[in-house]
Amino acid sequence: MWLSLAGPASTTPGATLIYTMTYGNRGGATAAGATISGTLPAGLTFIRANPPSNAGTPVDLNLGNPRAKSDRSRP
Repeated sequence: MWLSLAGPASTTPGATLIYTMTYGNRGGATAAGATISGTLPAGLTFIRANPPSNAGTPVDLNLGNPRAKSDRSRP
């Protein structure tokens, strides 16, 4: 599995940040039950993900079962 995040480097207080996560499975088999977990920087509040994830800390994103040799992107 690999992961890349793209989004703004800075913002103003009260603004909404949108990050796009691109990930993939470069292995030779399906990655069953793949998840990504991360902690938000101080001062940020998690609002939503598509598909939904938990809104806790850390934020856990369920990627499902990425097929071998596949890439995906989601905001």
